[in-house]
Amino acid sequence: MNQRNERLFRDLLIDCSYFVRHVSPLRQGLWLGTFVALLIGSYATSQDLVLLPHRWEIEPELDGSWSYPLRTAKLFQQPERITSGSQTRRVSEAQRAGLLSSFEIVEGRAETFEAMKSQLVNSPPTDRTEFLAFVSAVCRMADSDEAAWLWKAVQGQDLAIQLVVEQWATKVHSKEPLPSWRARLDDLESEGPGLMVAIEGLAEVGGSEDQQRLIAWITQEDTAVPVRLACCKSLGKQVHTGLENLATQIVTSNAPMRELLVAYLLAEHDSSAARQILLPLLQSSLAPATRLAYDNLARNDLALAYEHANDMLASGDHYVRLSAVNVLHQFDAVEDMRQQAVAIQDENPTVRRTVREHLIEKAQQDPGKFRGAVDEIVSYQLQGGSWQGIEQSILIAVRLEERERCPQLLALLEHTEPDVHIRAAWALQELANSPDIMQAIHEYCQGWTEKLDQGNLIEHKIILRLAYLLEALGRNKYQPAKEMLQLYVPKNSQKMNPITRTSAIWALGRIWEGSQNLELAKQLAQRMLDNDPIAPEADSVQYVSALALGYIGCKESIRPLNTAGPVPPLKLGHAAAWSLSQLGESSFLDSRRER
Repeated sequence: MNQRNERLFRDLLIDCSYFVRHVSPLRQGLWLGTFVALLIGSYATSQDLVLLPHRWEIEPELDGSWSYPLRTAKLFQQPERITSGSQTRRVSEAQRAGLLSSFEIVEGRAETFEAMKSQLVNSPPTDRTEFLAFVSAVCRMADSDEAAWLWKAVQGQDLAIQLVVEQWATKVHSKEPLPSWRARLDDLESEGPGLMVAIEGLAEVGGSEDQQRLIAWITQEDTAVPVRLACCKSLGKQVHTGLENLATQIVTSNAPMRELLVAYLLAEHDSSAARQILLPLLQSSLAPATRLAYDNLARNDLALAYEHANDMLASGDHYVRLSAVNVLHQFDAVEDMRQQAVAIQDENPTVRRTVREHLIEKAQQDPGKFRGAVDEIVSYQLQGGSWQGIEQSILIAVRLEERERCPQLLALLEHTEPDVHIRAAWALQELANSPDIMQAIHEYCQGWTEKLDQGNLIEHKIILRLAYLLEALGRNKYQPAKEMLQLYVPKNSQKMNPITRTSAIWALGRIWEGSQNLELAKQLAQRMLDNDPIAPEADSVQYVSALALGYIGCKESIRPLNTAGPVPPLKLGHAAAWSLSQLGESSFLDSRRER
């Protein structure tokens, strides 16, 4: 569990209502503005997700502490409850011990563990539920050093309880249950979950003497398919050479799922004989078999994997397609890059994002060799490829700072797919800087601004798109947009929408930067300080209003800015402190830092 999630879980464990009571509307706005914009129309996650921040979120780049900090709370256990006279308390505390096992610091954890250990060793609970709660908690908390007494403690208990310890022993590579596992495998009539756990255990801690046990189950005619698969997987994990004859015997038999059996068996083999057996599996109708076979080739014979990469790009399994993309990326010919670029419009987001990152990497590492080809690929996609290819090409254009793409991006604002038109608007906010493009953006924004001003309801995806474009006007300090942007300042029952108002007010601040426009500063100060108990101003609007006052630079703004900063400082306080610093003033934040 990573640190941030651990902190979140800690707070929720102590007080589940904390999130509801303390997450501000501004942070909700951030989610709507960036997270929704990013994920709309898509449900997949990847390490290569690209965030689409609004400009006011990152400019100026304030300390992240303007967001509400997560509350820290001390986690603790009550070991005395383990020996309580109440069975409910004993079970509850054991369950809590298991729940908290993933956290690094828990007060009373060691004492609780020792209390449960003492109970299991010296006076085992007679109630099955209580015994199981203790054993489960101990398995979550213990390392392999505890295996001997724990395995002894569950002897005589039913198989379900023993299996809890056996599965834990497999994870910590303990050999304590090994005799029991071997006994189960020696009985060719064994069945059920106990047999499967034994097979898995042998994969982790078994020795060479266990190979024949597994082979006996594999070659027995009436062995169930799941058991045979588990045995092949276990044997293949243990043995990395010499199973080619057994694999040939299986692949030429009539055994169900024989191709997957062989793929598991030879997964770690690197001999040429093994590759010859695995090669036909690339055409298997069983996707896992193809995946294992191609992964083996990619690790052990890159040239052979390269020969089949084009066929693998057409596989119905996205893992296979991803492997093919990664194989092609290891070669430096332009044609190899073009070949993997076909997958930039893959239906699987991880595959297409991987291709995107590969193209960017090639273009940046050797522009003279690859940049022209990457530009051709991007142009082709933007001219009418699938929406998946277009979205990735937009992101490539931004990363490579291809401002010449702006006319194409303008055309994509009317694309039917939100993943495309929202990204196009964000990309224009990042790239647009020429007068003709700015004029086109202004005219586009005017049309939607008029609709909002007339009280029309506009879809959220269009609001997001419009917000990015308003920010583009601000980044470029586009003077003709002043009058239009002014329409977003009054609250007017939020008819202009808080998201677009936030972007427009930030843009006004940038356009009027250094102007000392007193009239506008007064209006923005009112927005910043509007805490009407019935209909308060949106948090995000208050925040950017404070920022805009710093951009505009009126000395008359010092007093309202000092009024705006709450203690302890929240997001508005940090914005006010930044603006005061732009006006040459210190703030309450400075005095707190000095202390």
